[in-house]
Amino acid sequence: MKDERTPEQKYNDWVRAVNICHAKGWMCCGGWAFQSPSGSIHDLSCADLDKLDDIEKQGHFLTAKAK
Repeated sequence: MKDERTPEQKYNDWVRAVNICHAKGWMCCGGWAFQSPSGSIHDLSCADLDKLDDIEKQGHFLTAKAK
C-alpha cells in the first residue's frame, strides 16, 4: 500500500497520535514508538488509537520492554 499523504498530513497525523496517546498516559519515545503506562513499548504507526487499552493488555505492536 502506497502512502499518498503529503509530508504535512503525515506530520499532522503524528501530532494527533501524540496528543491522543498522551491523554491516555502513553509517552512518545520517538517517531511512532510509544511507551504504555505499564512500560511496554509499541509501534503505533498502524494502530487504531481508539484501542490503546487493548493494545497494551494484549501486547499488540510490541517492540521492546522498558528497563
